[in-house]
Amino acid sequence: MIRGIFLLVVCLGLVIGAGVTLLGLLAPISPSFEIANHFRPFTLGGFVVLLAIAMIFRLRRWLIPVAGFALLNGALFVLPVTFQATVASTAETSSAAMKVVSFNIWVGNRPLGEIENFLRKENADVVLLQEIDAEHAADLLPKLKDVYPHQLSCAHARACQLAMLSRTPWSHAEFLKGSVENPAMIWARYGSGDDTYRIASLHHAWPFQAYAQVNHTDWLIQWSYGVTEPLLIAGDFNLTPFSWKLSKFAWMTGLKRYSTYQRNWPGHRYAPAFLIDHVFSTNAFKPIDVRTGPALGSDHLPIIATVVREAR
Repeated sequence: MIRGIFLLVVCLGLVIGAGVTLLGLLAPISPSFEIANHFRPFTLGGFVVLLAIAMIFRLRRWLIPVAGFALLNGALFVLPVTFQATVASTAETSSAAMKVVSFNIWVGNRPLGEIENFLRKENADVVLLQEIDAEHAADLLPKLKDVYPHQLSCAHARACQLAMLSRTPWSHAEFLKGSVENPAMIWARYGSGDDTYRIASLHHAWPFQAYAQVNHTDWLIQWSYGVTEPLLIAGDFNLTPFSWKLSKFAWMTGLKRYSTYQRNWPGHRYAPAFLIDHVFSTNAFKPIDVRTGPALGSDHLPIIATVVREAR
């Protein structure tokens, strides 16, 4: 009786898990199936459980298909690591480090005093904010002027709602409103000559806007091709490390991801289950430390990256 129940569990689990896995593999053809890829860790965990049940109850005829899909999901789970940035060596960390905070503060968020205290405590060199509306900007940005005298914001524009705060001056900065074709973006160029580098932030289309996400990813790839100086880009990609689109972006641009297995969403209830905010850079930047920040009323946790930059 018990063996029969677990046999049914294995059969149903195999059908569901195989369906989710195969749908995810079709994401390059049909973007709507990308949702399945975001659940890769849970799909892998499910197959590991099914494999354990099949072994315990000696369900021999089911061992091979379950093990096969477990191995396939395991490979897909590890694949994003191939796009991971190399951590800076001890010798490199002796150089001047730069800290960047990227945080989607969420348009419904109101504890701006906590956010101000957090930013002051982190003492980052550059702060990149997403989903900051006009009310947020009017309240928060002037209070941080003493720490971040260089500020650019498109909080007034519903199709943008980004801000960049910097301790040091940039040589040029601008923003771009989001549309169906391109993500909202803000960026600044620092330095001059061989010492030039660029820092950018974006807000990608939402997961259920599958075709807009395709457009945004393709646009971002083409935009990256036009950046000639070392680039660090961070923000709300609304894609997990296991998504086809994010892997395509990393593969085609050569940019390296700073984190794969951390989680920062949803950050306002229970425990975060997904990582959808990312930091990428050219090889001129290398991470020293990458971590998530505390819960601050947003559905995202902040991403805090400390990096070193190689001299050109």
